[in-house]
Amino acid sequence: MPSFQQAEICVEIISRKRKGHDMARDVIFSSVDLGTSKTTTLVSRLDRNDTPELMGIGIAESAGVRRGAVVNIEEAESAVRQSIDEAARSSGVSPTQAFVNVTGDHLEFNVRWGSVRSPYYNAPITADALHRSIQAVAPPDLPPEKQLLHVEPQGYAVDGLKGIRNPIGMHALRLDLEALCVVGATGPIKSLDRVLQSNKIDVKGLVMAPLSAGESVLTRDEKEMGVVLVEIGGGTTAVSIYQGGHLVNA
Repeated sequence: MPSFQQAEICVEIISRKRKGHDMARDVIFSSVDLGTSKTTTLVSRLDRNDTPELMGIGIAESAGVRRGAVVNIEEAESAVRQSIDEAARSSGVSPTQAFVNVTGDHLEFNVRWGSVRSPYYNAPITADALHRSIQAVAPPDLPPEKQLLHVEPQGYAVDGLKGIRNPIGMHALRLDLEALCVVGATGPIKSLDRVLQSNKIDVKGLVMAPLSAGESVLTRDEKEMGVVLVEIGGGTTAVSIYQGGHLVNA
């Protein structure tokens, strides 16, 4: 099931296709990863089959980052600037927005259930109902120092029948969603945003490291059968668990 960021990419792809854009030239994405030992910027585009194609990469020695958190704004800004400049030279494209990797001890993971009801039993479940179920499962009344990063659907239940992966088109009075909710600390996230904004990069989306690592290296079959993914970095080690095709814990 897609995360908010993945869904945003899908919506943009569909929109551009409907407008007749050349997918190989128009859809360009950038991503930035501020690690403890290195800062990396990737510039990629989608080919005509919607497959990501790497255009350029920039790697700089990190500074001002410790255990996934910015501890010195000026040093982190300089490292990101070097990484972005190198990626721009190698790709021929100057990034103006990027998806940013988020990691660190401040991330919290909780499994929650959310429910939505339909007043009409004869009406099929729509994408709008799925969107409302995601809103229903989100933690309510988060304090100012916390913010929601991801809602990763694990599975649906239709009128109490569990194990449903895609309920669109089914008929039911009640739709339940089980999802992994990821919450991060506002302070470290705002520091990341400031570092990118100072380099004239708009943060298009925040993606937690275990999710981006899983999307990068795991196959669909591996996620389905169950796998533990260990990502060893310069300052942090992230462990994530996939089962039944979904990220279930990290």
